[in-house]
Amino acid sequence: MTRTTPLRAAVVAACACAWLASAAAAVPPPVAAGTPSPRLEFVAVRDADLQRFGKFPFDRKVLAGVVHQLRLAGAQAVVLKVFLDQPTASDEALAAEIRQMPTWLQSALVRVHTRPEDQLLEGDENAPVPVLRTAAAGTGMANARLVDTQDRIELGAFVGDRPVRSLVRATAELATGQSATLVGRSLALGHETWPLDEQGRAQCAYGQLPVVEPMSFGAALDGDAAALRRFKGKVVVVGYLASDSPTVTTAAGERVPAHRVFMQQAECLSRAGQAPKK
Repeated sequence: MTRTTPLRAAVVAACACAWLASAAAAVPPPVAAGTPSPRLEFVAVRDADLQRFGKFPFDRKVLAGVVHQLRLAGAQAVVLKVFLDQPTASDEALAAEIRQMPTWLQSALVRVHTRPEDQLLEGDENAPVPVLRTAAAGTGMANARLVDTQDRIELGAFVGDRPVRSLVRATAELATGQSATLVGRSLALGHETWPLDEQGRAQCAYGQLPVVEPMSFGAALDGDAAALRRFKGKVVVVGYLASDSPTVTTAAGERVPAHRVFMQQAECLSRAGQAPKK
């Protein structure tokens, strides 16, 4: 068995942002089997959105518009599943919105390799452009190993000696209002614990979990107050489910859109409101 090193613990147990402690005063209620988490929501880009707004990622003024509508709807936080590492003329418009709405951005881990001492991922970080990274509430690593990933969830990686959290872990922490911690060879979040494999990944059976039916990006941007009411108090992931979406192959050989897998993983880790196992 691989020994838990201080650096491994730093990846798994790195603290959440300061405001997280007040994001939820109590553990969320139990989540029934077969029911999506009541704390997670999903806004997804569809083919019709590509026809309407052009090539993805959209102009950052358009992304700013969706963040604005989610803020007006009373969302708790927004997670943008889009790489924003190239500067554009519209960066400040998006930065202005995410300064007013707790928003998590994703970074890419590039030139990735596995550390021989503990089998954790290490690489260089392609972070969001500085004006967006500074404005955001936080960032998370979006990459994962593509081999033997079924029911394995990446919790973090290293950029040099600096540990970085995975975006899916950050999303689950937001949804539960709690910070994940390392307990022996397990990850603890709320009342739940998940064993870690030899590569420091949480073993959580997410493959068959339901995902909340997403609202289309265009519908969220149009801002119908009654329709947007579903986002009040929720953590809203903005992702991509168009027909050309990248896919992940499951153990059963099924090809599943990568952002649907992200939502399943976040669902799995955020089911922390269930009563402790006896």
